[in-house]
Amino acid sequence: MAELTLRPNGAGDDTEHHQLPDAGDNFDKVNEVVPSDADYVYSSTVVGAGSKDLYTLPAHGLPGGTIINKITLHGRWYKGYNAVGFTGNCRWVVSFPLWDWAEVVTDNGDPAPFSEWFTAFRVHLVNPETSEHWTLDELTNMQIGSYLKYAFRPNVARESRNGHLYIVVDYQPGIVAPTVTTDPATEIT
Repeated sequence: MAELTLRPNGAGDDTEHHQLPDAGDNFDKVNEVVPSDADYVYSSTVVGAGSKDLYTLPAHGLPGGTIINKITLHGRWYKGYNAVGFTGNCRWVVSFPLWDWAEVVTDNGDPAPFSEWFTAFRVHLVNPETSEHWTLDELTNMQIGSYLKYAFRPNVARESRNGHLYIVVDYQPGIVAPTVTTDPATEIT
C-alpha cells in the first residue's frame, strides 16, 4: 500500500467564498502543508443558501492498473455560532462529478464544536455513486471544496470558515509489464 497527498492547486467550478486576507486566490488559503488559522475562506452569506468553493487538484501521476483503496478528505474548520443559538454550517464538497455534501464532524465522530477551529477527516472507501473502487479517471477529474453557511441573527453573526483542505489517496501501484526488445533474426547458412 502507498499514499499520495493532493492539495488544491487552482480554482474549480465554483468560487463563492470570501477570503482572508483578500489577496491571491481562494485555493491558496486552504492548500498549506501546515495549516494556518490566519488565512482562510469564509461565508458571509446572511440570507438564503450558504456559499461553495471547489478546487482543482494536481495531476496524480499514478500508472494504469493502480487500485485505489480509499480516498480520505482532511480539513480544518471553524463553525460559526451566535449567542442566540443559530449555528453556521460546514460541509465537505466533493465533485467527481457527483456531489457529496457531508456534514463535517470531528475526527472522533463528535458533532463539530462552535466558534473554535477543529480538524476533521472523511473516508470514502468506494465511489458513493457507483459503490465500486475509485478509478483513475474519477481521481483525475475530482474537485474538492467546502460549503459554508453563516450563523446569523440581527446584530449577532459569526462566519463559518475553512482553513485547510486536502485528500490522501491510499492505493496499490499498478503492475507495469516489462518491455522486451529483440534483434531481428539472422539467417544462418
